[in-house]
Amino acid sequence: MSNKYLNKIILIAVIFAFIFSFTFINAQENNIKAFPGAEGFGAYAKGGRGGAVCKVTNLNDSGSGSLRYCLEDQSGPRIVIFNVSGTIELNSRIFMSGENDSYVTVAGQTAPGNGIQLKNYGIGILGGTHDVVIRYIKIRPGVTGSADGSATDGFLIMGSDQYGLNHTYNIMIDHVSVEWGIDEVVGFWDWVTDATIQNSIIAEGTLTGHPEGNHSYNMLNGHNSNNNAEIEVSIYKNLFAHSKTRNPKLDYGVYDFRNNIVYNWSDLLIGIFASGAHVNFINNHYIAGPGFNNDTRNFSASDPGTKVYVKGNWTPLCPNGCSDDWNIGWFNTGTEYKSDTEFSVPEITTLSTSQVKSLVLADVGANRCNGDMVANCQDTVDSRIINEVNTKTGRVGPFSISLPAGWPESFIARSPSFGFVNAFTANTLTDLTSTGVAGKIDDWPLNGFSGKYVKITSGTGKGQIHAIISNDKDTLTIDSDWSSNLEPSIDLPGGGGHPYSASHYEIRDTADSWDWWPIFASQSPASDNDGDGMPDSWEIKYGLNPNTADGNSDIDNDGYTNIEEYLNGTEPPPLICTTGDLDCDQSLNISDIQIAINVFLGTDTDADHRTRADVNGNGQADIADIQKVVNIIFGI
Repeated sequence: MSNKYLNKIILIAVIFAFIFSFTFINAQENNIKAFPGAEGFGAYAKGGRGGAVCKVTNLNDSGSGSLRYCLEDQSGPRIVIFNVSGTIELNSRIFMSGENDSYVTVAGQTAPGNGIQLKNYGIGILGGTHDVVIRYIKIRPGVTGSADGSATDGFLIMGSDQYGLNHTYNIMIDHVSVEWGIDEVVGFWDWVTDATIQNSIIAEGTLTGHPEGNHSYNMLNGHNSNNNAEIEVSIYKNLFAHSKTRNPKLDYGVYDFRNNIVYNWSDLLIGIFASGAHVNFINNHYIAGPGFNNDTRNFSASDPGTKVYVKGNWTPLCPNGCSDDWNIGWFNTGTEYKSDTEFSVPEITTLSTSQVKSLVLADVGANRCNGDMVANCQDTVDSRIINEVNTKTGRVGPFSISLPAGWPESFIARSPSFGFVNAFTANTLTDLTSTGVAGKIDDWPLNGFSGKYVKITSGTGKGQIHAIISNDKDTLTIDSDWSSNLEPSIDLPGGGGHPYSASHYEIRDTADSWDWWPIFASQSPASDNDGDGMPDSWEIKYGLNPNTADGNSDIDNDGYTNIEEYLNGTEPPPLICTTGDLDCDQSLNISDIQIAINVFLGTDTDADHRTRADVNGNGQADIADIQKVVNIIFGI
């Protein structure tokens, strides 16, 4: 064959490879899930695939090495891994916003030790942000940090920013534990599409701390009344527990609410669909707990355009399945809101309702850490909540506290700030009375707190703990004087006091049980000599070079980079690479020519590709290597 003819073949092959490769590569990327097991609208969020590694090395609120630094201060595609475990006490919410904070993966499962939890505030993903994957972290704001509870959610995903609507999309939240939100525990709001929250615990919205009063809402999704923003969210295989209501509340948008457990609420209405929402409500298991008021009319639909497709749910009205799928226990809701057909959503694996409780509870929440994909990091908070589902125990709102006999149930509405100081002397504390203010406690149980402990949790005197010597119906007597004056409540019209201008107190059984946030032990991170985010031991096990940063290579050509294989707990198979098969997919095709060309042009810097592209073995990838790959593929 003449060189002229051969060069024409090479030229045609090169041109075809360029045209084909862009289509092939884009199609391949778009067909790769965020990780194996990702489901629903957000399944194909790219996250930080192919980006830099940002390592969290301390538990500071901000500054180099902090989580905030990796999420707010860096830009471009990135994978956030943790070299530390413990509690991050935030001074404000972490915001991810816009293009700079897109293409991000947060891999809480890498924390060495017992994992990562956020205290005081949560995470907000704002308008214009896209392709975010967050897994295996614990978000527990509580009432200790925020001055404005109306702005304190655990997770808030918004399709708007200070300039108005701004599309947020491709969001995957998986295996997170979100508890103790003040406004909502979790919310999706405004123009948010292609989003999923799955395998997560959403629980124990606080009963105090909100300016509107008693909240405890688990999930609110929708949009402001002055826009018609599109919303698409999958809510799949989650555990909702111990919140009064909004389990969930779904306003305008398309929602796939499927295979969730909802446990222990106290309001009448808990599943609320309104403002033109289109909802698939499929194979969910609602389990009444101690807070249940024995009224089975727990669901409502309202407003023009609202439609709900209902199938296979177990509810208090029909705890083992409803003979008529629609009749789950509606409150003032007619069949005009019924959809006879399922709304179109991405394909999703659906469990039978009889499987939901056992399978969801077996693998829910932020239960993995230390780089181990075995569920071994469930902490005391999550294990308590799961146990309470199984034993049908617990209380609405945060924390199951042992109370003396005779203590009124309304006391629980103060959790976690059980009361605020009305008056005091050197060694006493006087509770509020019910005069003029609804819901106040009339009396303490006589001597019910003798031997327990009282702590001032906010306001003047915060942090003081004293043993309780005795109490009557109005006054606690403690073991010694308060070390500083407490701040009494300010009288409002009608009597009573105001919780934002007084010292709060709590009563507990022991002096050392005050920290609801578990203490997480940290360990030294595994050795990562090349800094690519993968432990040396893992790289050696799977045939990678621990001295070469090859986290963004794809050893088995399955679309997941090497570091993703590590994060996902998948095991790349051994490679079988013949000469010319540059991507080691056991076939000789146009993609191998494309790799040879890209290595030659310097646009493919993958270390493995560069090595294999030198098919002539002369130490460099050149035009002769491209020619040889073409010859092999075409049998020339």
